[in-house]
Amino acid sequence: TIERAFNDGSWLDQNGDMIQVLILQNYLFFGNASSCLRYIDSMFEEPLNIPDNVPLPPIPKVVIIDFAIVTGMDTSAVDVFAEIVTLCKTNSCQVYISGLSYNLRNILAMGGVSPSKSNDFKLLKYYHDFDTALGRAEDYLLSHVCNIAERERRTAEGNKIKRIHHGVDNGFLHALGSIDDQHGTDFACELSQLKDFVIPITIRPGETLFDVGRNDNCDGGLYFIEHGLMRVEQD
Repeated sequence: TIERAFNDGSWLDQNGDMIQVLILQNYLFFGNASSCLRYIDSMFEEPLNIPDNVPLPPIPKVVIIDFAIVTGMDTSAVDVFAEIVTLCKTNSCQVYISGLSYNLRNILAMGGVSPSKSNDFKLLKYYHDFDTALGRAEDYLLSHVCNIAERERRTAEGNKIKRIHHGVDNGFLHALGSIDDQHGTDFACELSQLKDFVIPITIRPGETLFDVGRNDNCDGGLYFIEHGLMRVEQD
């Protein structure tokens, strides 16, 4: 859903099943809401008599329930969704609800189902639309399960220490290797000869690298990202 670094995207391609999605529709009452509860409960069950060569989906870390085309619900359905949140909490799984209308949000709130800092509903989050919920679910997996960003940060810190204490700078070579991995090319060895012409710079979160419209003295240049992401904004 979001343009991401190559390593992040590759990991999500392989582990995206840790996010499970339910798209609900029409009017919700006790019967069809209970079907949702049973289906989500089955995600956490250990299946029996399954051959070893049959791949099984992983236990979900995030369940997204989309209400965008739900027309209404009765109070008995609200109780079932409270059970769904409790079930997911027991299994350390986040619950993201998207597409709630103002009326449905009020109905859930009156039944005691609402995001809060309390233990029971701390893992419940509301999002305006499904795309936003899915993007946040991917962010959650990357930060809490995969932790690629932390590993990359440690690599960058290690490069920085080598640069300061030993005069060795392999950050540029690391960036070239990442580019080759992302695009399936093999230019790192040839381009490594440019290392002597590269100057390392540090950009803090929220800081602007350069502004073409406001800085006439900008030298431009070719930038290789050793660690992190850059965002391009256009007025």
